[in-house]
Amino acid sequence: MNTQQVLEQAINWPRPTVLAGAAGAAAVLLFTAGLIALSGRFRWFTRLLALLGCLVIMAVLAVLRLQTISERQSENIIATRPRYPEATRIRAGWGLVAVPSAVTLGVVVAWIARRQRLRAQVPRRIKLAHRYLVEGKYPEALAEYSRAIQISPHLGEAYCARGRVYATMGEHENAIADFDRAIDHDPRHSRSRVERARLRIEKGDIEGALEDLAIAFTMRANDPECHLLRGICLSGKGEEDEALADFHRVLKLTNHSDFADPARVAIQRLETARGLIRGELHSANGTTDQPSQELINPQDTPL
Repeated sequence: MNTQQVLEQAINWPRPTVLAGAAGAAAVLLFTAGLIALSGRFRWFTRLLALLGCLVIMAVLAVLRLQTISERQSENIIATRPRYPEATRIRAGWGLVAVPSAVTLGVVVAWIARRQRLRAQVPRRIKLAHRYLVEGKYPEALAEYSRAIQISPHLGEAYCARGRVYATMGEHENAIADFDRAIDHDPRHSRSRVERARLRIEKGDIEGALEDLAIAFTMRANDPECHLLRGICLSGKGEEDEALADFHRVLKLTNHSDFADPARVAIQRLETARGLIRGELHSANGTTDQPSQELINPQDTPL
């Protein structure tokens, strides 16, 4: 007996009562899967039941379409014809197309709905993480930001916020990595540029910080924080006039202590250094001491 004969026997074996029982079992499986799905639990078990039910239905439809019966018309002639009427076979054929199509459509719709529900949670998670950050609960804040990123992996705001937590915890490499990801996903996310510039200043990467600030200025031209950070970079490079201009600009834009106080300190130090230089140049004591110039060290200026 070859494979084709075995397959024909397997197809022709189930009788109408067996097919009816299989269809009823499939209906029970699908109904049970639907009830469990409503609870939102046991997702993998639910999917397994639904898949099994669909496979049973498709097997029943295939049998309805393919089953044949053999009738002996004479001693030497055996006629083979379909067991079920043509209309039934046509409906079974349409069912073989409709069932997988309906399942695929249902899976897509369910996936989209689930993604929408999850994305609706992102603002709430970010808000909760902000609260944890303010309260100093850094592990909890990291966990909430990470969940938001898992749901929306292309959300630059979440990467930037998590990077700020890492920076607060002193994990600068992780912080810069998150700022990099935020900028990759959203090149115009100015907050990430400013935060990365701040960390680059602390690491001594003045040129990298200036590159970030140059882009940030295109979006935040009158931001006192940007002027303060650029002033620190320029003073570190010895460009005092430009640095003073930025520090004075900070004082014109805000009196917020986070920005105004560091700017005043920087201005005082630069002007004091200039006064010392002028005093040395005009002294006529005949010593060979070289004039000294004290510049602002970015590490010494509070950010």
